[in-house]
Amino acid sequence: MSGSRRIPAGDHTVRVSAYMTSGAPVSVEFALTATNCQPAGFSAFPPRGRDLNPPRFIWSATAERPDTAPNLERVEASVIAGAATTLPKSARGRDVGVLHLFGRDPDSIRPQRSFRLRAPRRGSLLLSRGSLRVTLTPGPSGCCRRFLSVRGLPAATQRVDLEFTGAGRALVRVPASARRYSVVGRLVAGGRIVSITSNATFPEG
Repeated sequence: MSGSRRIPAGDHTVRVSAYMTSGAPVSVEFALTATNCQPAGFSAFPPRGRDLNPPRFIWSATAERPDTAPNLERVEASVIAGAATTLPKSARGRDVGVLHLFGRDPDSIRPQRSFRLRAPRRGSLLLSRGSLRVTLTPGPSGCCRRFLSVRGLPAATQRVDLEFTGAGRALVRVPASARRYSVVGRLVAGGRIVSITSNATFPEG
């Protein structure tokens, strides 16, 4: 069995053979059950205080993106601690970020599709393109509040990368007084829901 080959999902019997100095082989067999499960991923990067880095959120259906990985249908982010969201008048009517959608090619560094996000004059819908919707809900840094959702993803979407830039840099931020943040990402794919927590603790001073 080569480590470079993928074992098909299902029940298998693995046989390991070793050869003694006398030349006689010694073999042992054991059962192995393989699945086509791959670890999903979520990362949140809300800036803290006066940090000028743009807020960024990444959802991945699977780390290796095999052909069996389910397509993402919807992704969300909810704050548990630390991060606050806002849609100030200064951002209304302006571009506030970009949404990148990636497909099944694990080696591609270019998204299949990209969309500009624009803060509306009213409401919280940043993008409406066909069935694709991106919504940012303003609110404080209290527990268990969903603040970001991307719905109606196109077919074969495996990774979603959302970044707030320009006038959107202040839309999601961790207060300077906060010592930590914790954000839960939710991924809906193939009729299943996965929740992953992304958090960080800041040093004192």
